[in-house]
Amino acid sequence: MNILCYGDSNTYGYDPRPDSGGRYPADCRWVDILAAGTGWKIQNVGRNGRTIPCGPIVIPEGIDLTIVMLGTNDLLQGNRADVVAARMETFLSSTAPHPVFLIAPPPLQSGE
Repeated sequence: MNILCYGDSNTYGYDPRPDSGGRYPADCRWVDILAAGTGWKIQNVGRNGRTIPCGPIVIPEGIDLTIVMLGTNDLLQGNRADVVAARMETFLSSTAPHPVFLIAPPPLQSGE
């Protein structure tokens, strides 16, 4: 199975600690844990700061499933949840006919 994981820093595996080197080790990143546990070929196209795109993404040939984990940055920018959900619905409809599995963002709290 060939999987495309499309998302933000949570997908990329960004580690915000100053001494971290910028990324969690592979055994802590959900995308790499998924690959190791299933044997699937996975392309991680997570990018720090990504928000829900206004247009379709290009899904490469040979991809069986796209996993999308977005919305965290949209919410952190102060957008209401219903606005983020509507934008996600529009985005996901643009990916048809490719199968997409949507993962909700993790719970958010202010980091003071």
